[in-house]
Parts: sequence; C-alpha cells; structure tokens
Amino acid sequence: KRMRSLVEAEEELTHFINKVNEGKAMLSPDLLPNLVPPDDWVDIYNGGYLTPELRRMNPFIKGYNKAHKKELYEHNKVGGYDRTLDAANIIQRTAWSINLEILDVMQKVWENDLRVGMPPSKPLEIPPCPLNSDLKKEDMSEEELLEFQQWKYNASRMYTEERQRVGKSASIVRTLNVAQRMSKYKEFYYVYKADFRGRLYPTAPTFNPQGADPAKGLL
Repeated sequence: KRMRSLVEAEEELTHFINKVNEGKAMLSPDLLPNLVPPDDWVDIYNGGYLTPELRRMNPFIKGYNKAHKKELYEHNKVGGYDRTLDAANIIQRTAWSINLEILDVMQKVWENDLRVGMPPSKPLEIPPCPLNSDLKKEDMSEEELLEFQQWKYNASRMYTEERQRVGKSASIVRTLNVAQRMSKYKEFYYVYKADFRGRLYPTAPTFNPQGADPAKGLL
C-alpha cells in the first residue's frame, strides 16, 4: 500500500471557504413562510399560495407519473380530498412568530462556537501526521507504524466528522438566516401540502414546525 499525503489549507483560506459555504447555503431556492394567511384549498389545484405561478408549482398533491396524475384528477372531481383539504386549511390559518429570546441565544451560541445543541460552527482540525512525510511505510519501525496507523484512524474519523459538520452547519445557517428575516414581522403563516399518503407538510422546507429542533425552538 502506498503512503497517503494529507494537504491542509491555511487558516485564512479555510475561513474564506467557510464564508463562501455559508453564503451558498442561502442561495437554495427555499420557499419562505407567508406574511399573510394562505388561501384555503378548494381542491388540490386551487389554494395555498396567492400567486398563480407559485400555485402552479405547488399543488396540494403532486402526481409522480401520468397514471397517478389521472387518478388524482378523477378523485378530486368527486370531492375525494375534501376532508384532507379542510384539515390543511385549519392548520394554514395558524399564525406563527419568532421567539426573539431564543433567536438571540442561538445566534450567540453559533457565533461563539459554544456547541450547545448545535454542531461546531468552526472547522474541526485534523491532526497533522506526527512522522516525517518523507518516511516510507516499509522503512518505519514497529512503533512508528503503530503511531502512523493510530494517526490515520484519528484523521479519517475527524475527516468524516468534518464532512457531517459542514452539512449540519449549512442547515443551521439557513435556519438562523430565515429566522432573522422573519423576526421583523409580528406573525407569519405556512402553506401546507400532502404527500401521496395524505400526510401534511409545510411547503417551506428546513424552517418550519416540523423541522429540526433548532427550527422548532425558534417558533
């Protein structure tokens, strides 16, 4: 087996990459909560968002193939979804607001990398190899080989944890940014839709009452 080399970025470059990643986390076309109550659903094609474009893109139930779309259309014509629509309309009339005290605490926890109920906000440092980079594996002593294998195990574990941290961090950044935007308003609302099983979900992803604990705690 060949000896692997590990290339580490300088702190300045790492900081720049993290800032870019945080910015990219907000570029996703997430739907935001509504500032006014959504329209009641009168059938699976009419209701929810107020604008025709968003309504066209977000029907109450999305068909996943031609046969399913036809089944939805026929069932809708005879009022087969009326009870589910009524339930969604009740939920959509619920007004939400941001808990400003919780938002302030969460922002401080994130900015100071306190890691309380959140992933680390700063990159995890992968430990450098304790051996000379020019040293080949076949030239290592038994102690050096054991030390190298232990370092390789720890570095691999830290690398996996860092990849997971990046994904979780993007979700936290998006949640905090949306919460900050919505904190300017006294109340807001969510449009709801159903999956093919009839389960109801907010159309706005990530930051909603069914989201992760940070999102739920802010509402």
